[in-house]
Amino acid sequence: MSTLPGAAVWFVLAALLGVWTVVTAARRRRRLPTIADLLAWWLDSWVGRLALLGLWAEAGFHVLTQHP
Repeated sequence: MSTLPGAAVWFVLAALLGVWTVVTAARRRRRLPTIADLLAWWLDSWVGRLALLGLWAEAGFHVLTQHP
């Protein structure tokens, strides 16, 4: 049962992301930045690209080093 708090956190984060997506898509004036806007802003920076590369390497490491 120790994974329950962690799962709840991920569920809340996913729900907030979904709500944010719906709210920004429904608004025509786009006062709030959309997820695409934030992603484009993040990837315009070399720091964002380097962080994405690091996350990709970390995920690949965990996928490829799983032991049965």
